[in-house]
Amino acid sequence: MSVEVRIIGGDRVVANLAALKVEARAMLRRAVIASAIDVQGVARRKLAGEVLKERTHHLHDSVHYALVRDDDAAISAVVGTDVAYAAIHEYGFDGVEQVRAHLRRITMAFGRAISPREIAVGAFSRRMHMPERSYLRSALAERAAATAARIQAAIETTVKAP
Repeated sequence: MSVEVRIIGGDRVVANLAALKVEARAMLRRAVIASAIDVQGVARRKLAGEVLKERTHHLHDSVHYALVRDDDAAISAVVGTDVAYAAIHEYGFDGVEQVRAHLRRITMAFGRAISPREIAVGAFSRRMHMPERSYLRSALAERAAATAARIQAAIETTVKAP
């Protein structure tokens, strides 16, 4: 005994499924990007006052997002920075730091104002303790529920689409 199933208009069904896949990917891509922008905003807000109280905003302005993967296997984004000292603030540091020889601009000597000048400072090492001041991981943790809800809503919207 055998059962045969035929789908009449199968080409149209396949085309509709393909269109649904394209729309679902577009909605997921928008949800991932919106979530990355959200996390970026929270991280910048933390750097502007809550965590670091930056004065120059160099680290704040360097926090960015990028869509790093968009293929059949995954859609993913990253929020980060390429500033050299960013990891020290995020994770903290306790150890010996090597300081290279450099020029230091001075405007005071022996408690008195002087004409600005540069002096040579030789290389040295110093003990450094920098406490952890998480701004990226804590921003992601704060927005995890909203991110999951945004992605879930994108999936549900696509599944419910006619």
